[in-house]
Amino acid sequence: MITMKTMITKKGVVIHPEEITKTWEKAILGSDINILGIHPVGGEHSHEKVKALADNGFPNEKDLIIKNLVSKGVSIEYELHAMSLLLPRELFASQPRYFRMNEKGERTPDYNCCASNKDALEIISDSASDLALKLPYSSDIYNFWLDDVFDASCKCGECSRLTSSDQALVIYNAVLRGLKRVNKNAKQSYLAYCGASDPPANIEPEEGIFLEYAPFKRDFFKPLISGDNTLSAARARNAIAFFGGRGAKALDYWLDNSLYSGWKKPPLEFHINADIVMRDIEFYESLGFESVTSFACYLGEDYERLFGAPVLDGYIKKK
Repeated sequence: MITMKTMITKKGVVIHPEEITKTWEKAILGSDINILGIHPVGGEHSHEKVKALADNGFPNEKDLIIKNLVSKGVSIEYELHAMSLLLPRELFASQPRYFRMNEKGERTPDYNCCASNKDALEIISDSASDLALKLPYSSDIYNFWLDDVFDASCKCGECSRLTSSDQALVIYNAVLRGLKRVNKNAKQSYLAYCGASDPPANIEPEEGIFLEYAPFKRDFFKPLISGDNTLSAARARNAIAFFGGRGAKALDYWLDNSLYSGWKKPPLEFHINADIVMRDIEFYESLGFESVTSFACYLGEDYERLFGAPVLDGYIKKK
């Protein structure tokens, strides 16, 4: 178990690409935020949004904002549910074995893949290379994730020997291999999230895999050190014990107004709980995490029209 306290050196926000605004630009440049994460809206069609961003880039005004942020030292990271793009669903008609087997023993192209199929993994590697080359302003840090469902692991005979987390790591290792073909310094996150929240049991991370811990099942209205968050806190400890603290990122939900608005527009007015933020960051730092970031969606132009610029003091520290 890692007990040595390290300093958190990276701090970020993750927003939808359409929510990139001059307000966010000003807030980031006037603060301790040094990472801007780009997260196309999740759900079943998130891969289509990822493809559109990769093919078309950012609209002109938003592109200028991104360029300015990059010129001032802000790192751009893409946080993407991309598996349905990396392994195109239309391949199912000719290659059903590339795709997962469900609990009924049926192959289905709905989510993710068969983690034991080497040809599918090679396609995922190749697609990761292609996607990395297309995304503008990308850093060496990549977050190409599984599909956004609680658990869509494969139940075939080969994969049944692996846990959901094992399967996730097999896939992320394949993504990393593809990324390194086009960027020798590439690092790919293992997203400890939902069905893959526990550490893998049978698979080891390849060099360049780092932990990204997202406690989606936590109680958002109490700190992680509270009794109601015992499981989420334990999973954070177990994850960093397995992956180590090097590059480890906590991806939390302190600023996620999409969650607090029930993922419905118009957004609700947002109020940060600074005490929970402070205590959670202290907890992550005590475990050895080097980076913290938070979803900060539904705080774009439509939010400003309703409520004015969001007040984010308590997470964002002004210079």
